[in-house]
Amino acid sequence: MVGNQPTRIRRTDLLERHVVRRHETSWNRLAIFDSIILFAAILFSCNCPAMAVDQVTVDIDGVRHRLTGRIVVEAQDGGLLFEEADGKQWLIQADEIVAREKDATPFVPLEPSEFSKRLKSELGPKFEIHETAHYLIAYDTTPAFAFWVGSLYERLYRGFNTYWKQRKIELHDPEFPMVVLIFGDQTDYRNYASQDLGGDPGGIVAYYQMLTNRVVLFDITGVEAATSNQQRIRNADQINRLLSQPSAGAMVATIVHEATHQIAYNAGMQQRLADIPMWLNEGLAMFFETPDLRSRTGWRGIGAINPIRLPRFKQLLVTRQPDSLHQMLTNDDRFRNSDTALDAYAESWAMVYFLTKVYREEFADYLRELSEASPLVDGDSESRVELFKKHFGEDLNAFDQKFIRLMSRLK
Repeated sequence: MVGNQPTRIRRTDLLERHVVRRHETSWNRLAIFDSIILFAAILFSCNCPAMAVDQVTVDIDGVRHRLTGRIVVEAQDGGLLFEEADGKQWLIQADEIVAREKDATPFVPLEPSEFSKRLKSELGPKFEIHETAHYLIAYDTTPAFAFWVGSLYERLYRGFNTYWKQRKIELHDPEFPMVVLIFGDQTDYRNYASQDLGGDPGGIVAYYQMLTNRVVLFDITGVEAATSNQQRIRNADQINRLLSQPSAGAMVATIVHEATHQIAYNAGMQQRLADIPMWLNEGLAMFFETPDLRSRTGWRGIGAINPIRLPRFKQLLVTRQPDSLHQMLTNDDRFRNSDTALDAYAESWAMVYFLTKVYREEFADYLRELSEASPLVDGDSESRVELFKKHFGEDLNAFDQKFIRLMSRLK
């Protein structure tokens, strides 16, 4: 499709990482959301698996790469959003392109076996691969923890799909196996994350990287086990007992939170690099982030009151500003400010909870419309507000009062 402008794609303009510091229960950790700030419309956009294969040779920071895959977005100056057969995406500036070719071979995502070989080659001999129905889990820790994560994530995947299917939102199977990297050593994790994110990850235990399409974490049981009996947990029952303790709740919530982002982007609820409001993106992840680890066959935590977010939201109500809803709808600034981030997350969870309970059909329609947003199309604050009004009513003051009344009564 043809957009109105743009002149160029520049990573320095298009990609800003926002690291938000927050304190939750006993854990000091960082909440990372790799948000994409986009300042140009697109000339051409396609997400079509049957298109021919493109081969692009690029020179980025003095390193030459030969990429095989498909062009997702092309700007007027020739800058590209390019996707490889493993789902990794590249933001390429026009002056970084050395050569371009196209052949008649259809674009086909990597088969899991080939994908596994690529991961092993990239990560080295320390890593093994655990394959599940929807995930490739590369790990250099005990198989017990890798298998536990795989089981947890498959349960989340089934629960996520079932929940939205009941609300008549049709999702699809991921086009690419979803990749999870698990480091057994926290230092190795920090070193990898520092390069992957462009900075020290601080105290976070997991994150989702939008361009590589991977969840990255370390073995959180290794830290706990070392403080108790100096040996690693060796089976799923031991892991469940350990991580069912209240002190581990924030860590488990984090690795589930980041996996929810990955599922939403891979199952068709959201498009990577599309203009998705941060309150919605984070609110959805928080809606799913608290699992019941005793449940082996389902995901009983969906829609439960979040024991961390609700108390924080009730604290916010004491000082909440009259324009808080408008600020949430129009920009993402509060998530980027360490002084307001905790409140922003709490209010986002509260809003998603409220919409799922009171505006079930309208919320489903809203999500369907946002799922059609194209990558790299920047929405403005006015269009965000108008879209919200379209689905939930023109009178935002009345809506906000209803929101506060219901949420203030929750316990």
